[in-house]
Amino acid sequence: MNQNGDNWKNVVRVSARTNVGLRRANNQDSHTIALASSRQQFRKHGHLFVVADGMGAHAAGELASKIAVDAISLSYSKRNSESVSEALQNSVYDAHKQIRTQSEQDEAFHDMGTTIDALVISPQGAVIAHVGDSRVYRLRDRVYEQLTFDHSLVWEIRASGKIPRDKIPAYIPKNVITRSLGPSENLKVDLEGPFSIRSGDYFLMCSDGLSGKVEDVEMGQILSILPPEYATELLINLANLRGGPDNITVVLAQVNASLEDSPETPGILRPEKAISGRTFSLLALICLIFALLGLALSGYSLFTDLHSSWANIAAAIITLFFGGGFFLLAGREISNERMADDNHSHQFGRAPYVRVNATPTPDFAGELATMVQQLRDAAKGEQWVIHWDEIDHHEQFAEAAVQAEDFSKAIYHYSLAINCMMRELKKQNKRK
Repeated sequence: MNQNGDNWKNVVRVSARTNVGLRRANNQDSHTIALASSRQQFRKHGHLFVVADGMGAHAAGELASKIAVDAISLSYSKRNSESVSEALQNSVYDAHKQIRTQSEQDEAFHDMGTTIDALVISPQGAVIAHVGDSRVYRLRDRVYEQLTFDHSLVWEIRASGKIPRDKIPAYIPKNVITRSLGPSENLKVDLEGPFSIRSGDYFLMCSDGLSGKVEDVEMGQILSILPPEYATELLINLANLRGGPDNITVVLAQVNASLEDSPETPGILRPEKAISGRTFSLLALICLIFALLGLALSGYSLFTDLHSSWANIAAAIITLFFGGGFFLLAGREISNERMADDNHSHQFGRAPYVRVNATPTPDFAGELATMVQQLRDAAKGEQWVIHWDEIDHHEQFAEAAVQAEDFSKAIYHYSLAINCMMRELKKQNKRK
C-alpha cells in the first residue's frame, strides 16, 4: 500500500480516446474525466466519468454534447450535501436545462440533443446516470455485462414483450433513440447501481460508434487481455476497419489492484480477502464451544467443591474471553447481513441487461489474423512505406500462440500488430 496517503488518487487506471470515424465531417461526441481533488472529496463523491453523443444539424450536436459533459462535471462537483446518486441525477437534469435554454435562444440549435452516460466510482460502489443509447459495461472475471438499457426503438420493442426478441422486423431502424437530453421538456434519467467494485474490474463507457461495430463478446475479450491504453486504441481501430460510420468514443477505467487494503477505499476489495459469513459463523461456533467449556469447568469446580483459585480464575477467563468473542462475531455477521440488505434495498435499475462470456476464443483470434493479412495486402497494393519489424514480430508470436492453442496470447499479439499497422497508415496519410 502507498505509504504517502495518496491512494485515493490512483483508484483507477484510465484511458480515453475519441475519433471522428471515417464518414463524419466533425466529431459530435464529448467526454470528460473529473477525478476527485482531495481524499475527502473522493470518499464523499468519488471519481466522475462522462460520455455524450450529440445529435443535431451542423454544429448543434457537438454543442449539445459539450454542454452536457461540462455542466454535469461542474454541477456534480458543487453538490456536496447530496448522496452520489442524487448529485449525479440532478447534475444530468441541470445539463438538460442548459441545453434547452441554449436551443431556445438560438434557432440554429433548435432541437439539438445528446445521449449521456455519467459514471461515478467511489468507496460506496459504482453508480450510473443514463439517457440514450451510449453504454456502460463492466468486465469482471471474464464476464462482460452491459449495465445500461438502450433507450432505442429496437430495445423498447424488445422490452415490451409484444414481439419475440428474435423476430423484430429488419426494417425497424436501429439508430432511432427514444430518450435524450434537450429535445423534450420532460426527461427521465435512469439510475443504475450501486455496483460493487473489486480489484481488476474494468468499466467501459462508449458511444454507439463503437457498440454498433464491435460485438460485446469481442469487447470483453479485448479488455480481458490488453492493458487499457492498448485496448482503447484497438477498439477504435476495429470500429474504423469495419466502416467507421459514426464518431467513436471510449472511456476505460480499470480498478487499481494495489488498493484493496487501503482504508480510504473500503468498497474496493479483493474477493478472496473478504471474510465470508461462513467464516464468521465458524469462528463464532469455536468461541461458543470454548465458552461452554469454561462454564463447564466453573460448574465442575463448584460441584466438586474445588477451591483452587487458579482453576476458578482460568474458568472465568475462558468463559469471558470466548463468550465475548462469540457475541462480537455474531454481532458482526448480523451487521454485515443488515448492510447487505440495506444495499440491496437501495439498488437502482435492473442491470445487467446483457451478459456474455469474455473467455478468449480461436474464432476471435482468427478474425484478428484475417484483419492483419488484409492490412498487409492493402499496404502492398497501395505501396505504403512501412517499417515492418515490429509488425512481423507480433504476427510471428501470434501464429506461434495459435499453434500452442494459447488464444489469449494470440489475440494480444494480433491486436498489437493491428495497432502498429494503423499507426503506420496514419503516418502514410500525413506524408501524402
